[in-house]
Amino acid sequence: MPAVKKLLVIILTIPALVIFNYKIIALSSAPFIHSDLQSFTIPDYIVIPGAGNPDNDRNVFFSSRVGAALAAHSKFPSSKIICIGRKDNFRYNEPDELKIALIRNGVAESLIITDTGGFNTFNMLVTLNEKYNGRMLFVSQRIHLQRILFAAGRMSIVAEGFEVSHPISRRKQKYFRNREIISSLRMTASLAGYKISRLF
Repeated sequence: MPAVKKLLVIILTIPALVIFNYKIIALSSAPFIHSDLQSFTIPDYIVIPGAGNPDNDRNVFFSSRVGAALAAHSKFPSSKIICIGRKDNFRYNEPDELKIALIRNGVAESLIITDTGGFNTFNMLVTLNEKYNGRMLFVSQRIHLQRILFAAGRMSIVAEGFEVSHPISRRKQKYFRNREIISSLRMTASLAGYKISRLF
């Protein structure tokens, strides 16, 4: 029986810790996420994380991030725009797709930087931390910004987040929120490994 009790404690504790980790990330990043552009200090860079293919406007994550980035560009016209994400020669090139959409909507090519060092969110932050110096305004959905800003703050990246609307059904929102809970755990583990590696 003691062994069974220990197993039950473990089974109940692990999900609680995973959810606790997600809540800490959400709460600590909340002060840096805004949906009103009037709330931001002028950034050196507007950062758009990749969101896959445009897919003929069916990809609402792509189109909503581009739309928000255009609004941020209108507010901060001198800020450079970093399009960062994955490049998969067989399927898509996220930075180039974002760049094409921005130019199509009137953004000067000279203001746009494309960077393929964003295989995932953590990899994106490492790349930005190593290659760019300045205040950053990330453009994405809140559930994504929470993870970005939590890690950015612990990597000494000066950053804020412009919340993009989440134009999907409640059912899909629940799915993405559950997926984000797991992604937040991976982010915490990656961040811990990164911090430890910097000690040596």
